[in-house]
Amino acid sequence: MKSPIFDKEMKPQTRREKLVYRKDEFEIVFHYYLDEENNMEFTTTELDELNTKQVHNQYRERYNIPFANEIKDLRETYDLPANKMAEVLGFGVNVYRQYESGDIPSISNGRYLQRMKDPKEFLETLVESKVYQGAELEDKKTFIHNIVAMRKRDTWSHMQEYVFDHQYPNQFNGYKKPDIQRFIDMVVFFAGNCVELTKTKLNKLLFYSDFYHFKRTAQAISGVNYIAIQYGPVPDHYDILFSEGQRQNKIDVRVTLWGDEDKEKHIFTPKGEYQFNEEAFIPSELEVLKYVLESIGKKSTKEIIELSHKEKAWADNETQQALISYNYAFELCTI
Repeated sequence: MKSPIFDKEMKPQTRREKLVYRKDEFEIVFHYYLDEENNMEFTTTELDELNTKQVHNQYRERYNIPFANEIKDLRETYDLPANKMAEVLGFGVNVYRQYESGDIPSISNGRYLQRMKDPKEFLETLVESKVYQGAELEDKKTFIHNIVAMRKRDTWSHMQEYVFDHQYPNQFNGYKKPDIQRFIDMVVFFAGNCVELTKTKLNKLLFYSDFYHFKRTAQAISGVNYIAIQYGPVPDHYDILFSEGQRQNKIDVRVTLWGDEDKEKHIFTPKGEYQFNEEAFIPSELEVLKYVLESIGKKSTKEIIELSHKEKAWADNETQQALISYNYAFELCTI
């Protein structure tokens, strides 16, 4: 970027900085441009948004306030339009719509919304509302049916609680509620575009996709946790996640033997006619997936392992095989 005053190229910089939001202090990785010759700092709209997003993420995490997509997902789960959901909750329609669009609720409203994730709590709130009391009998039955259906969780729902230690958005899932379907589609994307895609290489491509998107937007794509092991960063419980993709008939895993010791090599390909669901991803996510594929997708498994070992995210956590904070994304050196 060129200095808007001196018309000279400036270098992008970062530093740790504390910012205040709603009287609370938060430390973030502050992004800016530096005109070294004149010792002046500048930011862009994009960098301002990235800096602000980091503060908002931490504020929501600190006070257990749901993110915009969680609020919208909650409403859609109960199959209510926004105006009806607002009435049930006792919010103004405009206020509620702003919450779904990204405005941060007050601490009390945020915690109230979190409680509504419990079908029992929501049912009690619903039956006391004018929406329910003034509804026709068939509509009342539909309301109750949707809430009861939510309480009947399948086997994968129980498994998901085990796989994802951090269900609520925080630094270990990139401030994104874990989404198994999006994760599986990320696997399908790389499986359909890489030749001889091994499990080890796939794990690195997934790591770079989630972390690079966080580097750009302060939010992950899949919400999956990553840990550091001997061969680099990998999704936590990746075998279970891959098995779920196989169970859903979306990915296929072929096991072959190689080397003098007949070691197993897992090759991933899309299953049957299933195609990558592009509509499930926003433009910035698609851009990142394509960028990761183009920049490192053609590298060998060995090369991509070596690249991942240069990352501080791996070096700081490998000894204890610890979960990797997405804040390490701002220190990525490979992409």
